Amino acid sequence: MEEVTGQTYEEVKGWGRLKALHPDDLEHTKRAWREAIKTKTKYEVEYRVRRHDGVYRIFEVQGVPVLRENGSVLEWVGTSIDITERKKLQDSLRESEARFLFALKNAPVTVGNLDCSLRFTWVYNPQAGYASQDNNRN
Repeated sequence: MEEVTGQTYEEVKGWGRLKALHPDDLEHTKRAWREAIKTKTKYEVEYRVRRHDGVYRIFEVQGVPVLRENGSVLEWVGTSIDITERKKLQDSLRESEARFLFALKNAPVTVGNLDCSLRFTWVYNPQAGYASQDNNRN
């Protein structure tokens, strides 16, 4: 945490680490943590963390309880992974797919895909209202 946020160990103890979270992510993060503590089950959440330079990054955080023989929690073990770039790529892919689907649905053409045996694996003609994923079409 110190490398990412600049907060010391003393500053992040307890709920102190929440001071580095984006304000819009606080409630769902607290709710998920309280539920994990209550049920002694996996904690899993995404939230934005303010780095030491003021830039927010998206983190995927997971934790699991290590239980004693009597069922009480000995400690929590977890990971915190910066997924900012992955999220950006996912957003770009969604936007690209939306543009492609818009063009496909509005193009006055038939579009298809041939496999190595020159069989259509799918055919789409929006003007004729035709779509097929029949691998046996020639």
